[in-house]
Amino acid sequence: MKGLFTKLLVITIMVIITAAGCMIEPVTENEAMKPERDWSAFAADMAREGFLPAAVVDDMPGYREQEHEEGGTLYLWSAWNADDDSFEHKLELTVIDGEPVFYHYKTYYYNPPELNEMLTMSEAEALALRFAAEYIPGGENLTLINGEAYSSIYDPGVIEQWYSAGGTEKHYIISVDMRIGAVVHFSMGYTEDGSPDQYHE
Repeated sequence: MKGLFTKLLVITIMVIITAAGCMIEPVTENEAMKPERDWSAFAADMAREGFLPAAVVDDMPGYREQEHEEGGTLYLWSAWNADDDSFEHKLELTVIDGEPVFYHYKTYYYNPPELNEMLTMSEAEALALRFAAEYIPGGENLTLINGEAYSSIYDPGVIEQWYSAGGTEKHYIISVDMRIGAVVHFSMGYTEDGSPDQYHE
């Protein structure tokens, strides 16, 4: 009897374990927990990943982070000219709920190193696609369209832009400076149909 009881107990435990296993849905690759990105390293990461010249990042010793007025955190890297009491150049990044919503590298007096030859359109598009895959959740699946989307910095043939096609709640713009081979702007907005003129500047 003791042996029979032991067998029944083992079988019961196995049934419980099997049932519990069936209730647990497998975690897909996209759902797997990813380590939280250290946004304070964003500027260095941009240089390391080839999205911004390393010389640009090396020339911005100033750094601070503060609460953004719309929530989240504003990160700022800069070079300050004390004589003129103004920025030489700066890099701003806004992150809300762990997701970047705005990034802009802007120069006032600093001259970033230019490429020997400007990027071609295909090279610039490849850079924009790679940035999307790295910094936009699900960005590797986005369809990007070339065209004016952020008019204040758009310069045909010099600063080209790609924006995400409609059909999703969030829409994105990526701007590439073809002279220095860099992503100089990114923004995320909510639009009804994804047309570029609906983005918030």
